[in-house]
Amino acid sequence: MKKVLLPLMIILTYCACKKDPSTGLPYDVKGGSKKVEVCHKEGNGSYHTINISSNAVAAHLAHGDIVPDADGDGYTKVNPCGKGSQNDCNDDDAAINPGAKEICDNGKDDNCNGKIDEDCLQSVTICNQAWMTRNLDVKTFRDGTVIPQITDVAQWTNTITPAWCYYSNTTANGTTYGILYNWFAVNGDIDGDGDKDKELAPLGWHIPSDAEWKTLSDCLGGMAIAGGPLKEVGIVHWTTPNAGATNSSGFTGLPGGFRNSAGSFEILGFKGYWWSSTESTAASAYLRFLDYNTVILGSGADDKNHGFSVRCVKN
Repeated sequence: MKKVLLPLMIILTYCACKKDPSTGLPYDVKGGSKKVEVCHKEGNGSYHTINISSNAVAAHLAHGDIVPDADGDGYTKVNPCGKGSQNDCNDDDAAINPGAKEICDNGKDDNCNGKIDEDCLQSVTICNQAWMTRNLDVKTFRDGTVIPQITDVAQWTNTITPAWCYYSNTTANGTTYGILYNWFAVNGDIDGDGDKDKELAPLGWHIPSDAEWKTLSDCLGGMAIAGGPLKEVGIVHWTTPNAGATNSSGFTGLPGGFRNSAGSFEILGFKGYWWSSTESTAASAYLRFLDYNTVILGSGADDKNHGFSVRCVKN
């Protein structure tokens, strides 16, 4: 009996999986083709829903009918019959629909909102390090804790806890140059005791250490010339002559200036400064800077109350 059942099961399995070559849709086990819901177009241009055999789909599509939700993701590109969620921008890919989450760096409009990789942190790989191509502009720590914006001069000078600001306290500057953070924000020290409590960098990223900045510099030929490959070309943002700028690394460094520990804003358009995560002394931390008039990638240590830009590196 077992010898008879095994071939029969194989035949039934084959029939159940067999597909109509004209539509790619499966036949049912009994030999007839599977029923498919179609938005049928009448001669007068009106539509209504009908059920047809899968082997008749090709002819109906040629007539102007529509198979809603062809990829089975619960959304349909267009359905004049009005059934189902609309506006699926790719009804041949179940991973793409208005309910999907945007996936970074894949070059696709995953959520069908007309934008590609929106709200994604773009990166460029430079000698095995993946760096952000824009200055950080988050206003909360990774866990959602709000970082205070401080515009007042005296308050900025006296704080020993995380703070941020726009250059000259002007929102438009933030659009181009990102946010200026004091080092307490970089270190996530929310209670001023010197210990790290929060993460400023988004998930999957971290603030580069002084050693990681050195790796970047060495990769580009050393401090004496690394500034050229790191600076955005031209004088749209940089003050002329923007010496030696090639941006060959793709880093696109901008001259976002800084806010000093006395609360004043300085040298927008002339220099850009970036914090490292490495402490120098109890009152200072290491940084890197680019200059409009040289190809040097400068380094140094400065007051933790200064406001500098931040770039992150992928973990």
